Amino acid sequence: MRLKDENFQEEARITWEKLKSENRRQINGLVQARLDAGQLRAKKDLVLIYTELFREILVRETNTVPESNSLPLEAAVPALRDVLFGSQSPTRPPDGNLADLQFYFEEESRVQLGKLEKEIDSWKVTS
Repeated sequence: MRLKDENFQEEARITWEKLKSENRRQINGLVQARLDAGQLRAKKDLVLIYTELFREILVRETNTVPESNSLPLEAAVPALRDVLFGSQSPTRPPDGNLADLQFYFEEESRVQLGKLEKEIDSWKVTS
């Protein structure tokens, strides 16, 4: 479902209410709490809500000290953790040749990966 920039606030409200009212949808409790509490005036507001949620999950998973303890719905945490760290996570590129996967990475990372791949190929030839 794609929301247009014009009238985003109203379309987002209607869409969110529809998603919540449909019984077949399983909405993550943390996501629901944040979206219910937040004001979605523009797409960037939605991005900021998810950014904060994922930041909090990342902080927990990397065992760093969180700035605040604002994840009260513990049962909802594993589902969000899987988005970041699960085997099917969009943050994990699939296995394959770097040339086939380059669109997953920004330029600086592609350059670094290319250098590493060259070193690996060189190592394979000399070993």
